[in-house]
Amino acid sequence: MLKYYYTSKKRGCFTINFFKKMPHRIKNNKKITILIFLIICFLIFFIKKSTIQNETKEIEIGGPKVALISEKTSEKKSKDKPMPVKEKTNNIKLIHSDDSNVKSAWKNENWTPQVSQQKEPHTINFDSNSLDRVEMKYSFSTALDLEEDLIEEWWLDSTNHDNEIVGLLSNRNTNQPYRVTIKWITNKGWQPTLVEELITLPSY
Repeated sequence: MLKYYYTSKKRGCFTINFFKKMPHRIKNNKKITILIFLIICFLIFFIKKSTIQNETKEIEIGGPKVALISEKTSEKKSKDKPMPVKEKTNNIKLIHSDDSNVKSAWKNENWTPQVSQQKEPHTINFDSNSLDRVEMKYSFSTALDLEEDLIEEWWLDSTNHDNEIVGLLSNRNTNQPYRVTIKWITNKGWQPTLVEELITLPSY
């Protein structure tokens, strides 16, 4: 009996000591749990913050790209719609012609006499090396709005009017024939008076 009582007493002491230590262990477990909870909360907060910052950066980077795309689109639209070009004003007047070989005829009020180096009284000179012939070709060039090198002279002759000649010419690039009339203006020089665009070049 004494032996059994001693043993049970020992066990009772152990049990009492165990339960005495239980509150201390529970407190430690609570601390650990709270610490883990705080760590988890901190991690969640940090992850959310970094995610928001990344999204903000993506929005900031993405914004200008959208703006650039819109600018390119506007540039394409501006290219598709050419700017209106101001029409050049001219004083060309179409002239009716009864000649069946004439496609069109016109005068230009902007034509003026060229400054001549010749002295009065003027005499028409058809010689190819004469100054008068050089100034004639310059006047033809003005009438046709072509470089002198592009003008082929086929025939030059006087008209029924004083100090007036007519030239049968053609464009060397296009072979388009013309009949151009020019008139000598006293103390000034040769001035174009009429251009006729021909169908074929007449033969004389």
